[in-house]
Amino acid sequence: MRTFAILALSLGLVTPAGAAAQALQISNAQLQTLQLTKRLGDEFRTLAAKQTAPAWFVYTQPIVDPELSGCCQWSSSSSDGSSCCVGCFLEPSQEEWRNRQPPPRTGPIPLERAKQFLVLIRVEAQEISRIRTHGIDCPLDAGGLPVFHLTNVSAADSLAFLESLAATAPTETGDKKENTKKRWHLSAVTSAIAQHADPQADAILERFAAPERPEKVRRDAIFWLARARGARGFDVVQRAARQDASINVRKHAVFALTITPEPRAVDTLIDLAQRADNPTIRGEALFWLANKAQKKAIPTLTRAIESDPDSEVKKRAVFGLSRLPKDEGVPLLIQIARTNTNPVVRKQAMFWLGQSKDPRAIEFFASVLRN
Repeated sequence: MRTFAILALSLGLVTPAGAAAQALQISNAQLQTLQLTKRLGDEFRTLAAKQTAPAWFVYTQPIVDPELSGCCQWSSSSSDGSSCCVGCFLEPSQEEWRNRQPPPRTGPIPLERAKQFLVLIRVEAQEISRIRTHGIDCPLDAGGLPVFHLTNVSAADSLAFLESLAATAPTETGDKKENTKKRWHLSAVTSAIAQHADPQADAILERFAAPERPEKVRRDAIFWLARARGARGFDVVQRAARQDASINVRKHAVFALTITPEPRAVDTLIDLAQRADNPTIRGEALFWLANKAQKKAIPTLTRAIESDPDSEVKKRAVFGLSRLPKDEGVPLLIQIARTNTNPVVRKQAMFWLGQSKDPRAIEFFASVLRN
């Protein structure tokens, strides 16, 4: 594989990310490049007001983590049996997916993930109808629509514009159908903000996670603070897991601790499993701890089974044992089913042993029946 990469590079077929500015990979578009001369928000609204038909606006920004840059992978039947396609269609089509050809890639194939991403905003009837983000190296098909490539957009300008869009989104009251569309729109705005390399994105997401914001806004912000914003984002997430007024937001924050790369996450989950003031949060922490920490979770799970005062938390801990690799979890479940004095715990252990279909579990049940 390495030999192929070196050969391809020498032939000019591929290029390291960042070696040169990448061109937009947008086909089937009426592409126009416009250099901004004033603030993005003002320029965008002026241009959007002039559109009598649907159009896309796109600009690039440095990305905080190249692994966040997205593209689309899908299957398409072909006569030679190949089925792998990479690229995204910005507009829906009446054709079946199997009859569509992937958007073409132009220029060299990058060896690394792109260090920039695209913010794409669709305008229809002079209003924003959709917001998307993709890696700059993702081939896109614009469906024949006008695409305005806005250049000279600073990170500060981009973040201020996106935050202003979020401020116009409705709360979870009012027309349900309209809210569903707008909440999706707000999620896309939050995602776009989170992907910016500029540290100003941290402060914006923290404002979105503030107690006075609607629950949906807080949950979206917490997800992206965990996924993309490092140690500062982690601090906000773990605080929400402990203190947010909504139990649903707290549960979501506990889950978010499993997707952060921050090394303190496991210790925080252990602490929540042992000391959280709410039994639902303790149970949630046990569940996600078993999924994230595996063997390191065993002492916390067994301690909860023995000493947590809430039966539902004990049951969640038993379930956590069932999520461990079988060589770790099954012997512990058998021991609990044999010796634990709590009938609720024993019943739960036996249930998950039955679900495991492990030969050791089958032998345990056979020994119970023999006795």
